[in-house]
Amino acid sequence: MVTALNLRAQTWHIAAGIADTRRSTSLRGGQLAHIGDTIRTRLNRRRMLVRGGRTA
Repeated sequence: MVTALNLRAQTWHIAAGIADTRRSTSLRGGQLAHIGDTIRTRLNRRRMLVRGGRTA
């Protein structure tokens, strides 16, 4: 259900020109994130470091 809602919202953002599909990255669960997408996390890990797109 959550995945379906996320895809519906993303489709709307793409159609409205808010999300730019020319560049994307894979997310957990097989979804793609595009420039302009809003990302909500389920768990904040304040001490997690990210370098070059990968966790340190």
